[in-house]
Amino acid sequence: MGNENNFKGRVMFKFGLVIVSFVLLSACATTQQVNNDFSKKWLGKNFDGFVVKYGAPYRSFQLQNGDTAYTWNSGIISVDMPATATTNTYGSAYGNEYGASYSGTSNTVVSGGGSLDVYCEVQFVLGEGGIIKTVSIMKDTIGMWALSRCGEVLK
Repeated sequence: MGNENNFKGRVMFKFGLVIVSFVLLSACATTQQVNNDFSKKWLGKNFDGFVVKYGAPYRSFQLQNGDTAYTWNSGIISVDMPATATTNTYGSAYGNEYGASYSGTSNTVVSGGGSLDVYCEVQFVLGEGGIIKTVSIMKDTIGMWALSRCGEVLK
């Protein structure tokens, strides 16, 4: 009876973790969601408003139809990632009435570390009078605190 209740408790705990994980992840914005929301906000508006709020683009290209494509970047932030170390010890202990002894070996494996660059890059196509015709997120890394760096900076 005790094992059955313990099993049910573990199953319910795992089920609860799955539900909590799903709720937390569903609250995070994906690149597509950010692109849709950002497009709704800026399509048909003058590009000057974007530049005043977020800064100037770093690249432009004149299209054959007379429109201009601009590429904007949030700037790259390099985040240090800590390394992890795992130590495994192998051996045996033995003893008698005179004392105990231990013989064995251990090894440590270090992995990870380095840095991760986070940034957002958006392309705009402007028509006559600087009106935004299209918005496309071109590059979107994981953010500092969210799944989308563009979701963090394009609020």
